Parts: sequence; C-alpha cells; structure tokens
Amino acid sequence: RKPSTNVFEEDLRVEEDGTHWMNDNEFLNKYRMDRETLDAVTEMIEDHPVFKRGRRGRRQRPVKHQLMTLLHFLGKEGETNLSQRNTLKIGAGSAEKYRERVVKALCHC
Repeated sequence: RKPSTNVFEEDLRVEEDGTHWMNDNEFLNKYRMDRETLDAVTEMIEDHPVFKRGRRGRRQRPVKHQLMTLLHFLGKEGETNLSQRNTLKIGAGSAEKYRERVVKALCHC
C-alpha cells in the first residue's frame, strides 16, 4: 500500500520561487542535519551494496529517504517504529530496515 502523501518528498520540496516548503530551521529541527549535509552524506553512502536491489522483493526507497528516517529517529527522544510509522507514513518494519541499512553503510565509510 502506497501512502497518498510522501512525507520525504514534501519535506524536500522546492517551490517555484526557489524557497523550500519547510524552512531551514524546521528541516534542521526535524532531521538534525541541513539539506547540504544531507546531500553530501547521501552521496557518500548511496553506492553501498546494502542499497542494491536483490533478485526478489520490492524496490527500495531512495537512499536519501532512508537516511532521513535514521536522522529523524536519532533526533527525537522516545522515537519508536510505531511513532515513525505515524509521522513519516511508512511501515514500522520499513522504518527499522531503513535505519539498519543506513547504519551499516555509514559504518563502512
């Protein structure tokens, strides 16, 4: 089941006038990282084998979205799979899997 609104895309959205839907302070508060650093870290880890699709199963979400899931989790006291499910509109199991993949990739940088 696909969510009707992709929270990550909304949070990264740039308006026609070049401004962001979510201002810099709001983004930093939610993800504990600015957009430029998010892009740099994504670039560092995106080619790690953990993000490659196997022969079976669904296609993975973008690496940047998986990284945002980990950052959101680390930046919020008391965050759980269920609370991330409700906030980010992703499955609780998916949230856990995203975090595991990103940690694994970061440990190999």
